[in-house]
Amino acid sequence: MPVPKSWLLFRRFRVTVLSFAAILCLLWSVLVAVYLSRNWSSYETGQRGFFSGLVALDFVSSILIYLMIVVKYTYWPDAARTVVLVGLHAAGTITVMALKPHLPCNTFGGWSTCNTLTDIIIYGSWTITGLLGLYGVVLPFIAGLRLFPPRIDADLENASDRTVGDKPEEFNMVEEDVRPQSPTSANCASIATTKSGEDVA
Repeated sequence: MPVPKSWLLFRRFRVTVLSFAAILCLLWSVLVAVYLSRNWSSYETGQRGFFSGLVALDFVSSILIYLMIVVKYTYWPDAARTVVLVGLHAAGTITVMALKPHLPCNTFGGWSTCNTLTDIIIYGSWTITGLLGLYGVVLPFIAGLRLFPPRIDADLENASDRTVGDKPEEFNMVEEDVRPQSPTSANCASIATTKSGEDVA
């Protein structure tokens, strides 16, 4: 059965968007970790805890998004994961924006460089949120179009149910055609009549 073109387009879109989001999450977890380590001594306890949680969020998100790519697509689990990820990343980004005016930023060669790096972290976090949000917006339309992965599992299961000794139907038909047939009662009577005629003669 041919795979619908609309499903192939959605699959390509899904893999592309989620791959970019996963890569960005992994890169941003490293970037935020370096940013935090350089400012660790000047941050308060709450600020350290928040940025540590942001590092964990980005790293765990990269793994979860990767699993979303490789695991078979189903609508409701994907929708639930996407909503949770969008909410967490949006909340984290908004919090960084709110904390920015109060963050001590004297590392990385001066205030200007440190402030620029803070902006880069914010922009990257919004990009991750936007990619996940874009995927989340498309999901309801896919559900409305009733696009599902091609069902090949049933065919594979039916093929695996055949045992080694089973013969195809065509082979059985040929075998029945060449099988010697037992003589019928009419043929037996004809043979007996011929024999009796020969004996009389």
